[in-house]
Amino acid sequence: MLKILALKNIFSNRELAVGFWLFVLLLYALSKKDVRKSLLDVIRIFFSKKFIGWHISMLLYVSSIIFILFKIGFWEFRLLKDTIIWYISVAIVNSIKSIGEAKDMKYFENIIKDNVKIVIILEFIINLYNFSLICEIILIPVISFLYLFKMSFELKTKYQNENYKSIIKLLNIITAVIGIYILFYSTIKFLSDIKNIVFLDLFKDLILPSILSIMFVPYVYLFVLYSTYEKVFIILKYKKTIDDKYRFLLYFRIILFCKFNIVKVNNFINYSKIMYNYIKSKDDINLLFKNYKTNVITYNVDK
Repeated sequence: MLKILALKNIFSNRELAVGFWLFVLLLYALSKKDVRKSLLDVIRIFFSKKFIGWHISMLLYVSSIIFILFKIGFWEFRLLKDTIIWYISVAIVNSIKSIGEAKDMKYFENIIKDNVKIVIILEFIINLYNFSLICEIILIPVISFLYLFKMSFELKTKYQNENYKSIIKLLNIITAVIGIYILFYSTIKFLSDIKNIVFLDLFKDLILPSILSIMFVPYVYLFVLYSTYEKVFIILKYKKTIDDKYRFLLYFRIILFCKFNIVKVNNFINYSKIMYNYIKSKDDINLLFKNYKTNVITYNVDK
C-alpha cells in the first residue's frame, strides 16, 4: 500500500493507468511464444553494438540540453520524471521514425510547428487534472479503442460507403463528447485551484516537452544526415565498377558536394547516374557532379 502511495506522489493517475495497461500488454505479449521471440529479437537489435553509438550520442546530446537549461535556471530536479518520459516517448521514437520519413526540411519545420501550437496548452490542462485511478484505467482503453476503430474505418477504402461513414461520424461524436467533458472537467479544476498554483512551475511543466523537442531537432537532423550518407556509401560499397583507388576520393567529394543537405544526399545516386557509369579516373568523378546539376535543372527538383 505504501508503495502505491509513493508511486502516486511521483506519477499522476493517468500515467499510472497507462503504465498499468502497458504492463498488461507486455504480460500478454510475453505469454505468446512467437511474440516473445520477436520482442527478444527487437531488444537484442536495439541494444546491439551497431546501436551503441546512437544511444551514447543521443544521451550525450540530451544531457547537454538539460545542462544548458539547468545553467539558465529553467531545468530543475523535479522535472526529471517529465524529462525521462519525454526521452522515451519522444526522443527515441522521433529518432527512429525520422529515418524513414525525413526527406527534406519540411519534416523538421513540422516538428517545430507542432511544438508551438496553442493546442499544447489545452493538452497540458487536460493532463494536469486526472480522474480517479480506477476511472483512468477504464477511460484509457475506451478512448484508445474508439480512436483505433475510427482510424481503421477511415483508412480502409472498402469501408468508404454511406453506412460506414455514418459509423465514423458516430465515433467522431462520441470521442468529441468525451474530449469536451475531460477538457471541461480539467478547466473547472484548474480555475478552482488557481490560488494554489505556482505559475512559474506550471509554465515550466507546460513548456518543457516543447523546448526539449525543438532543441532536439538539430540532433535528429544530423542523425538523419548521417544515416542517409551511410545508406549511399553502403550502396556504392558493393558497386564493382568503382576503382578502389578512387573510392575514398569519391566518398570525400560526395560529402563536399552535398555537405549538410539531406535532399542532395538522397538524390545523389539517381541524379548523378553513378550506377550507370564506371569510375576509373578523376574525370569520371567530375562527370557525376555535372550529371547531378544537369538533372536537377531538367527534373526541376530541390538542389
